[in-house]
Amino acid sequence: MNHRNVPMVIAALACLTLALAGCSDSDDSQGVTPPIDREGPREALVFNQSSDNISSVDIATGTVTPDWGSLAIGPTANRAMIRGNNAYVINSGAFPSGTGAGIQVIDLDTRAVTNTIPLPDGSNPWDLAFVSDSKLYVTCLYDNVVVIVNPLLQGADAVVDTIALPVFDGPEGPVPAGPEGIVVAGGYAYTANTGFDAATFGYMPGTVSVIDTATDDVVDLIYTSQVNPQDLAVGPNGRIHVVCTGDYWSAFGVLDVIDPETRSVESSVALGGSPGNITIAGDYALIGAGGSDGCDLHMVDVAAQSVVHDNSDPWILAETTDWCTVGKIAGGQGPGVTWAYVPTGVWGTDARLFELHLAPGGPTVSRSFDLTGAADMPAAVGLLYE
Repeated sequence: MNHRNVPMVIAALACLTLALAGCSDSDDSQGVTPPIDREGPREALVFNQSSDNISSVDIATGTVTPDWGSLAIGPTANRAMIRGNNAYVINSGAFPSGTGAGIQVIDLDTRAVTNTIPLPDGSNPWDLAFVSDSKLYVTCLYDNVVVIVNPLLQGADAVVDTIALPVFDGPEGPVPAGPEGIVVAGGYAYTANTGFDAATFGYMPGTVSVIDTATDDVVDLIYTSQVNPQDLAVGPNGRIHVVCTGDYWSAFGVLDVIDPETRSVESSVALGGSPGNITIAGDYALIGAGGSDGCDLHMVDVAAQSVVHDNSDPWILAETTDWCTVGKIAGGQGPGVTWAYVPTGVWGTDARLFELHLAPGGPTVSRSFDLTGAADMPAAVGLLYE
């Protein structure tokens, strides 16, 4: 099962018991939209968590292919990355026991799965980051490890080793670090450690593990200003930006900025709410928030470290009548312009991809695409270039 901590479990139960009424969106563009004459990514691939498939959007024409390649991904795709001619999909495993967890490698030319790398059932693989073409790190939330994978090898042979992450002394016993997001920068990997204490239904102080990618050793541990760090992104100045979600009821969202030289938090930006993922595109940190009545983003100007949108004034991409989740966002670069593509979903009733234009004069929504045909709960998006 893809465990997104407390609110996603609550949202899933709510979706099972309520009749979802769907999404109303002020932007009426759906399916095919007028062509846009610009350079940049040619296609967006959306990896869907609940429908176990991929949707595609032709960026130039706006044409939506609801079930790209008729591929079966999953079970429970969580994150995905496009690198070279392949897509790499992290599957957390089927509910409730997490069976079928692993990595699928998809050839983007043939639209075929060329490698399936199994990971332990119940380990809940969460996120991935490449060190090199032959070395890939994968966080496993429930096993409290980073798995080292050589994606050039086939099947189980691709799993090379594991890196154990810290275990903390909780009030009722040991508490694993519980890694989710991971990034690689400057010869080191950084993991966001959620520190969820199942015995007390609370959180240990938040941490980020630092791994030397040459030796695969954990060399440092950085404490965050808020509990439950879940995702990270590298800023244009090399700083590591960490989204701390909080505990969902008494402690709320914060964006910490880590200086990789001192390995310490140099600044923090209060966001409020319970944001879950981050992507930096151009001058902005885009932070997926979601909510019970809308598909929302928080936004921070990374140079000024100032809030553009937070929980008191979220960027509402679409209003909904039920819980909307925001998947992992992809940034796209064209000549003199930055774009971002935001996947959103309301379980069983609405799936959309929003195209954002991040211009110096202010960010705007340029288009949105209705994916609902065969797509359910978009988890992540990747961009293809010519």
